[in-house]
Amino acid sequence: MRRQSRRRMLVLRNRFLELWDRAFPKHDPVTGRRYQQEDPLYPHWEPLDEHWKRAARAYGEERNKISPLKLPPSGCKTFEQMCDWYEAKNAKKPVSAKLQQLRRLMGDEVSLDRAWHELNNPQIHPTPNSVVEAIWWCVRERGTSALEEPVNKKRYQRCDKAARAEIARRIAKLQNKGIVP
Repeated sequence: MRRQSRRRMLVLRNRFLELWDRAFPKHDPVTGRRYQQEDPLYPHWEPLDEHWKRAARAYGEERNKISPLKLPPSGCKTFEQMCDWYEAKNAKKPVSAKLQQLRRLMGDEVSLDRAWHELNNPQIHPTPNSVVEAIWWCVRERGTSALEEPVNKKRYQRCDKAARAEIARRIAKLQNKGIVP
């Protein structure tokens, strides 16, 4: 049993190395780092290098048109220095009110129940369009008397000012056309 598993492991390892060399021809499978140019194991794919460099440059230019990407200065030699640079850069940005609220709710003194109720408060969120459409459909099918039905009364009570104005606008439009009495 043990010999079979060792054989299987060797077969899988060889398959892994083949796939690794295909996917990452310039990287060491043990360390994940790029081979050095003078390394005798370094695969020579120089013609493809230029193609990939051009493609990456074109992608970067297109991306910078949409959202400019600020790269760390060349003085950042280690990963830790780059992280520090990005943190300092992001510390200068203003923090949104929503993010401040979320950070406050993450505090130890805030219970999960309180945080849930604060995030799901119906007065904060606009009325979903599906509620407006449901009321609208009922009015269109059964007229303005549909607003007296208990289900639609509940729906209408949960609507915010903007949703109520939209429903009133639609009903007035139907009444002007003479579709709904």
